[in-house]
Amino acid sequence: MTRLSFETLEAVENMQLQIIEQQKTIEKMKADYNELVKKVEKISRSASK
Repeated sequence: MTRLSFETLEAVENMQLQIIEQQKTIEKMKADYNELVKKVEKISRSASK
């Protein structure tokens, strides 16, 4: 494998790791958002009683 091929492979692997970490962050943010939506809905229901 040439040096350029190795560097390219290494860069691709690093990008894949970044994508995995970003996906974990996105999933956490979605879960947090959904939790907040539920809390707001609960507060809205309580306020309208």
